[in-house]
Amino acid sequence: MAIKKIYKRKFNTATTWTAAVAVRGITPPNKPHTKGGFATKEQAEEFARIKEQELLSRLEGIPKLNYIQFNEFVVKYLELCEMNNTPSHFESKKSVIQHSIAPFFNKKKLINIHPVDIETFISKRRNDGSSQKTILSEYTILKHMFHQAIIWDYLRINPCEKVARPKVSQPLPEFLTTEKIKQVFRFIEENEEYHRCFYLVQVLFYTGCRRGEISSLRWSDIDLEQDIIAIQAHDNWQPKDYESRTIE
Repeated sequence: MAIKKIYKRKFNTATTWTAAVAVRGITPPNKPHTKGGFATKEQAEEFARIKEQELLSRLEGIPKLNYIQFNEFVVKYLELCEMNNTPSHFESKKSVIQHSIAPFFNKKKLINIHPVDIETFISKRRNDGSSQKTILSEYTILKHMFHQAIIWDYLRINPCEKVARPKVSQPLPEFLTTEKIKQVFRFIEENEEYHRCFYLVQVLFYTGCRRGEISSLRWSDIDLEQDIIAIQAHDNWQPKDYESRTIE
């Protein structure tokens, strides 16, 4: 849908005409193509007519946008996540969306959500007392949701792209001292019921793997000849950030 506006401006004793043209799906929100300085209204109207045709021509072959509401989109998005995410990852994402994100945007149409709305959401979460890490997590999920909306032809522009990524102060990592590690091994040796965990704990300490990575290991992931462990996806389990890696 094209929107054209023709209006006149006065500069001292001179009067000129200005034309503004916007096409939903092509022109960025609140930024119509504008040109002024026309001597007559007819000239401005002619410019607007030509510009409208030029912008509309870009829509050829592009599917019409579906003006879906945010809460309706959430249902479809979660269905996709349930198919593609691990159960634990899905439940975590679902909880964030249903308790924090969805209530804020609710029945607002996706096409009407702009960067300023994302900024307002972030500010509200800060005022609610949410931690920096929580806000960053919510922003990341929102950005992915709008990315998927573009794939599904609900949007042309991701409103999160123009919003600064919330910053999180990274605490210094904590490391176990040699004495602490020895204490853990002594505890295992002194308690027979934990003997079977001895080698598992060794792998955790000396590789830096996460608990889920260790519990998802298979013999095929371990190369004893080259002393290599492969951390990679298996069935319904995925490494963090979906990135496989090897540990030597």
